[in-house]
Amino acid sequence: MSDPVRPSGPTRHPFIHALLLVLPVAFVIVAHIVRTHGGPFWMWHVLDPSYYYLFDALNLVNLTTPGQPFHPGTPVQMLGALVLKAVYTLQSAQAIADMALADPERHLGIISSTFIALTALLSLALGVFVYRRLDGIWSALLFQLAPFLSMVTLKNAYHVKPEPILAALMLVVSMVVIACLRPGFLDRNRTRLAVGFGILAGFGVATKLTVAPIFVLPLFLLGNLRTVMTYAAASAIAFLLFTAPIWGAYDRLWGFAGQVMANSGAYAAADAAFIDFSTYPRAVLKILSRPVLHVPIIGAVIALLVDRLRQNRTGVNFSTEARALAGVALAVALQVLAVAKQPTANYMVPAYMLAPLALVLIRRLVIGWDIGSAGFRRGTSGAFAAFVCALAILQVFSVMRLNRELAEMVRVAQAVDDAKFAKCARLYVFPPSSHSFAMYRGDWEAGLRHTKMLSRLLPDNDYWFEQNSADLRNAQGSLELTQVLSSYPCLFIRGAHRGPILNFMRAQAPDLQLVLSCSTRDEAVFLAKVDCDGTVQEESLSLQQWLKVGHR
Repeated sequence: MSDPVRPSGPTRHPFIHALLLVLPVAFVIVAHIVRTHGGPFWMWHVLDPSYYYLFDALNLVNLTTPGQPFHPGTPVQMLGALVLKAVYTLQSAQAIADMALADPERHLGIISSTFIALTALLSLALGVFVYRRLDGIWSALLFQLAPFLSMVTLKNAYHVKPEPILAALMLVVSMVVIACLRPGFLDRNRTRLAVGFGILAGFGVATKLTVAPIFVLPLFLLGNLRTVMTYAAASAIAFLLFTAPIWGAYDRLWGFAGQVMANSGAYAAADAAFIDFSTYPRAVLKILSRPVLHVPIIGAVIALLVDRLRQNRTGVNFSTEARALAGVALAVALQVLAVAKQPTANYMVPAYMLAPLALVLIRRLVIGWDIGSAGFRRGTSGAFAAFVCALAILQVFSVMRLNRELAEMVRVAQAVDDAKFAKCARLYVFPPSSHSFAMYRGDWEAGLRHTKMLSRLLPDNDYWFEQNSADLRNAQGSLELTQVLSSYPCLFIRGAHRGPILNFMRAQAPDLQLVLSCSTRDEAVFLAKVDCDGTVQEESLSLQQWLKVGHR
């Protein structure tokens, strides 16, 4: 089944291959621009989990177990560690840790740029592969548009977290599916495909458990019980290999995974229902409202129904395209249903990345029906080319809007200058725009392996509140609130989650009145004994007066 828009003649290759460079290069440029507009990695909207992965990458550099096994995320940690080792080939593990913690933003930038480059290279490889295998430049360009089709994907593309790796992985999955469309390829390579898909599945689930529904797709292509069992075994072995660094923490991983699967809500609270039917249908519809999801799914369902009706008349079995399309549609639908239990947009990145695969499969399925005259078919090919061009143009405006939104987010966060409160105890609560908090929390998530280094690097008056344990901490460990208040004439609290810190303050210092002042749209700022300009009031108060006087 060929794509009729393939240019003819031997001179096409230099131009086509140059054209296939455009979108991968554009992705590298745009991702770096978005990263610049998104601000430092310690900004409130980026630090979780970028800093956590930096600290766990350093754990692996030092050949110690990662402290954060919950995604599980080990491939991200491993790639981060490999990047740092490649940059500092001749340095000791401790020297690498010292350099990375002394300038974490630079080293996160290096890892981030590596992830961006990986996606770009795979996008280029996929474009060339699709062009040569499907004989169509427009199909190739549509696949290369995948990282641009959702601003959620692009916004996550530069983070040091699972999503950029999963986006890149979906490009590889698409490439393998396209390879299966070649006549006879499946029959000759079922066992090898079962192993290959298994490696991809094990890697993907080791990167993030939420990608698991996507890997029902290979079941539609493998075709018999023996290859399906091979696929299952390869997936399990690959998962074990890619999570080898956290073998000692499997109990924590499966405990967390069990809680997430058994309960619903943003953090899968233990007392939550398996599915909260008061919110679940609305969450499903909200996720499906994105065109990058519902357009391919609806198109796939219609195309498959029509194809089934044609089969009933002609007696022809399902084509490879039809089976692959059914697998993609079901995989995306299952991920929607799974994610809707704890709805978070970035969990859907793998499904967003499969939209081009679904659209190309729909097109090839329809072409195979051989409907209409040659002129009609040429017209549909032209419409497909116009569709791809329109998508590319629309994404330019979407990228511009995303950059404006990120720049505004950073501007709002920077409206509060923490340096004005240098005389105060600065207490940060999740998630704040604070370099100190990012370092403290990253070390906490990674197992508190670098506290001595942090005590030398971070200001003495910076503290953080761990809301999961209601614990006030600094690099040395837990502290009493009275210890902190007795050391400084004023208090500055910053962060987005108000409830946990306010409950803590009411319990620990019920007479201390906090003024909600200088807050931004995204972060609350509470002050005591200081105004928004950083002017300290009544500096000579004792601790007893601190706790008894009514502050405004």
